[in-house]
Amino acid sequence: MQDKLKEKKVLIVIALLIAGSWIGNLMYYKSMQLKEPLFLKHYITAGNVGGEMIGIHYLENSHAKDKIAGIQLAGLPYLNFQRWEKTSYSHQKLMEASATIRPEMIPADLPLPLVIRDATVFFDSGRSMEVPIGEIQIVAREDDGLLDFNFASSNGEYKVTLNKSATLEGIDYSYRELLEPWYELMESGVPVDKLDYPVRMAEGEGLSFSHNWSPPDDAEAAFAQFQARIILHFTLEDGSRIVEYLPINMNKHLSDEQVKRLVQSGGNLQ
Repeated sequence: MQDKLKEKKVLIVIALLIAGSWIGNLMYYKSMQLKEPLFLKHYITAGNVGGEMIGIHYLENSHAKDKIAGIQLAGLPYLNFQRWEKTSYSHQKLMEASATIRPEMIPADLPLPLVIRDATVFFDSGRSMEVPIGEIQIVAREDDGLLDFNFASSNGEYKVTLNKSATLEGIDYSYRELLEPWYELMESGVPVDKLDYPVRMAEGEGLSFSHNWSPPDDAEAAFAQFQARIILHFTLEDGSRIVEYLPINMNKHLSDEQVKRLVQSGGNLQ
């Protein structure tokens, strides 16, 4: 009789442990589910000429029932975004929606720079909502033929050659206040802030850029998506001034721990 009671108690304890484990797993699963897709913060500088691409990233539950069907940017309603899965995590997928700017999408009388901070998201169910996406700057660019691109690599190295003589007045980059102190831009191995401006350059001379981008994993900047630009200020021989923009490839892969933090904080990292 006592053996049966002991056996019954053991079975009850085992059942309680299994139930506790199941409840714990269920609670953790629920804590790792987003109520709505979570858009990362973006800091993008793009030109108003054709061929520039904009990429918008968001986290979506792996088994979401009501998925995003379309995205529209305020100020650029005709951009056609194509969506695709970029990375799969334990409970979410990192999605990217990309679109290419075409000249006819931007009215000639549109004041520039255009700053966009929100997007309208459309779902399969037919509902829609506005979401903050960070900041997208559309800046004026002209195809002046000053620079030829000789080389560009996936790790952010660029080489350009001047097609005519000009004076380089200065080098900067967009979103400097957000990128510092973890970003350093160099020309021929020298930090751009230590170059001696102005620099007189002859036709055929070149510039070679590289950079270091190493934010700590817990820094807010490490969770954002940057499409910043190197900004080159030139003065031509006739006295006219030209601003050239070069892309910077600097996005980092989000780790599982970073995604977990994003999900559990609802994107509020402060």
